[in-house]
Amino acid sequence: MRINMVQCQYYNTNISLIIWIPERKMMQSKLARLGRIELEIMHVVWDKGRATVQEVKDALSVRHPAAYSTFLTMMRTLEQKGILKHYMHEDGKTYVYRPLVSREEVSTSMFQDIYHRVFRGSSERLLDAAKTLFRKEEITPEEIQRLRKLIARNGEQDE
Repeated sequence: MRINMVQCQYYNTNISLIIWIPERKMMQSKLARLGRIELEIMHVVWDKGRATVQEVKDALSVRHPAAYSTFLTMMRTLEQKGILKHYMHEDGKTYVYRPLVSREEVSTSMFQDIYHRVFRGSSERLLDAAKTLFRKEEITPEEIQRLRKLIARNGEQDE
């Protein structure tokens, strides 16, 4: 495990980010390779706790007007990747899918993948991107305060 600390300035406020980068594992690489629609499917399943193909299709139909069979295929692929698991509903004819991995596991894995592939493991490159993001996005004072508290908590854990 590697811990990096980077600092940036946002509206004359110094912000330190502590980045925890655990070692890569095989499952993490699968999680990091989720496509955009696969990730949206997972958000529906995480939000609901479990979902049928029809429920996922209904939730995503506005942004992704695809056929039922398309969503079924994608959810089967997620199951083959070890990310979803299905069981038979009480009605005996409907599969219900539940997540095998948490939202946090996927987001951590995807962030690590981006950190290594895009920023080549460089905290400086990540910091430059964070500065740009902070300039382009509206970061509220409340969000800055939450970041400060998170950094303070992580700093106390390291001591």
